[in-house]
Amino acid sequence: GTGKFADRQEYPLPYLVVLDLKLPILMGLEVLKWLRQRPEFDPVVVLVLTSSANPADVDEAYRLKANAYLVKPSGMDNLVRLVESIRDFWLVHNQPARVFSDPLA
Repeated sequence: GTGKFADRQEYPLPYLVVLDLKLPILMGLEVLKWLRQRPEFDPVVVLVLTSSANPADVDEAYRLKANAYLVKPSGMDNLVRLVESIRDFWLVHNQPARVFSDPLA
């Protein structure tokens, strides 16, 4: 949000972030912690979508205020169904905070 990206009319914050825990440079839980330490990201929905079913990861993600923790299913068909469910719930049926005019835009 600095420089030209400070203009939130032209560069709005995302409505929905899908976050993996296993990222190449910074671990997903560190990204989640960073996001949740900044009040401007409070209304942003953060879904953890990862291969880890480790209870410690689940607990830590929710402690850091993830909106949901989803374990990647096996098989492409199952993954497609999960992604469709995410789309339907968060982008079709859910009512976003008023700071987001149109989450599909």
